[in-house]
Amino acid sequence: MHSLRTITALLALIAADLPAAAQDIPLRDWRQIDTGGPRDNRVVWRADARAVRVLGAPGSGEIGAGFRSFCVAGGVDLTEAAFRCSFTREALYDHEGLARAPFGVVFRWRDTDNYYALRFTGDDELRLERRLKGVATDLAAIPGYAPIGIETYIDIQLLGAQIRVRLNGRLIIAATDDALAGDHVGFFVDRGTRIRFERIALYPSATAPFLYVPLLMVKLPYVLHTGANEATVLWETNRPVSADITYGPPGNEEQFTVAASANGCLRQITLTGLAPDTQYVYRVKAEGRTRGGGEFHTQALSDEPFVVGFIGDTKTYPERFKDFAGMLLRRRPNFVVHLGDIVNRATRLDEWDEFYFKPGEALLGRVPTYVAAGNHDQHPDRHWFNTYLPYPGTGRERDDRGESAYYAFTYGNAAFAILDNYFPLTPDSAQYTWLEETLRSPEFQDALWRIVCCHEPPYGIGRGHWLPGNAAVRDHVLPLCRDYGVQLLVAGHEHTYKRALIDGVILVVNGGGGCGYGFNVAQRNRIAQFAAQLLGYATLQYSVMRVEGTRLEWTCYNSDNKRIDRFILDEGATWPVTVVR
Repeated sequence: MHSLRTITALLALIAADLPAAAQDIPLRDWRQIDTGGPRDNRVVWRADARAVRVLGAPGSGEIGAGFRSFCVAGGVDLTEAAFRCSFTREALYDHEGLARAPFGVVFRWRDTDNYYALRFTGDDELRLERRLKGVATDLAAIPGYAPIGIETYIDIQLLGAQIRVRLNGRLIIAATDDALAGDHVGFFVDRGTRIRFERIALYPSATAPFLYVPLLMVKLPYVLHTGANEATVLWETNRPVSADITYGPPGNEEQFTVAASANGCLRQITLTGLAPDTQYVYRVKAEGRTRGGGEFHTQALSDEPFVVGFIGDTKTYPERFKDFAGMLLRRRPNFVVHLGDIVNRATRLDEWDEFYFKPGEALLGRVPTYVAAGNHDQHPDRHWFNTYLPYPGTGRERDDRGESAYYAFTYGNAAFAILDNYFPLTPDSAQYTWLEETLRSPEFQDALWRIVCCHEPPYGIGRGHWLPGNAAVRDHVLPLCRDYGVQLLVAGHEHTYKRALIDGVILVVNGGGGCGYGFNVAQRNRIAQFAAQLLGYATLQYSVMRVEGTRLEWTCYNSDNKRIDRFILDEGATWPVTVVR
């Protein structure tokens, strides 16, 4: 840690840059105080001319549970005051992907057993906590989200027993508590969070000068889905703001405008009255600037050719997903089907950004991507899945795991059913009834190509925990596919690629978007009893399906963009299959 003189000098520089009202409160005697944890693996605090930084612990940055490190300054009257700062976090990875640890702001701090804390818990919750004589009490708890790499602004207003907290300018907590008085303010982290606190200001009044919070994009605009005459676009900002979407054909991008009110940070707009089989360019504009945009192609007519990309299991490998997204874009798909596991821990909003929306932004802003919920995307519920991916038709059922995520759509002369492996699929279940009704509906029966997608395949030929495949898909979904003329059943889950013909249905496992694992030879031999043309690769991969009327061509590519499998179907049949090597 830098010396006390360095941090004291830092505060002098900060004070010199503050409005006059803030200079009356000297922030002095900054010091680091650690609790628990091995002394040779301490959190490292560092100061520069404008900020206090936490570099994380040496090595992995992961210290034993219960370790907490404070950086506090004292000697101020906090009976009536306003404490203001901003912070920016960096991504820190552990063996499961993104590491998360609690962090936040402390005020009226006396010692490690007596203080108030505004605490980001590490599980997308914000708590106002009082610790009195070592006993912690939550005064308030709300969903609290501070995205990685985006500056977040905090205002804490203190007026006697009144405590008010604003996040990015919005009042989010109002509490009353007078159990504790103290004359220190500062910051804390648990374990190895990397974070930078800056714009530090302390005012001798509960009313601080107006703070302008710059408008930042948390999620760039992405195309959720398209129809022949409509398209749905979503985006997320760090604070609510009204916006306009301008759109039109290339060269006339501002032909139409739709206004979006400042109703929350996540906004969803459906553009209607579009022409079928047409390219559109769109822009999201707010506060006088273009904040993001992209393009999309409305659905093709029934006799027009189209291209579909397939990828699966990209979780915890954002760079690989970014590379595959670029490869898919170059194939110019009309839409993409992601076969699930886009995140590792579905309850953590960081992962939705860092594993899916950020690495996939070039693809997602231009191409509708339909996701089949994976086991990692839905555990323990589907709240964020259905919040960020509200496909038409999802949410038919609800239980203690949230709303269901199965839905169907048509495109050109093809029909797709996307299943939810984690709602019941037995013959007495609502999802089974829905699937059977969907498969025998005029929309599906009139389609030349009928395709069912889900996360877990009916048979497994990968390592241990994948075996022997998903029983409900094997025992109940496959027979429905056979009875209603489904040509393709496409799944992920196994981090492999395989193709087999089972009871007239082509099974493709397309789960190599993250990592490739080895095969289990005994299981491969077992599936061979049921399948013809069994083929498998333990490799990173994605696939592209081209449909031209009565001809369907499927091609699988590895991470070097080299073809590893290709087959062709003609006249809507599954047999014989023309395999091209």
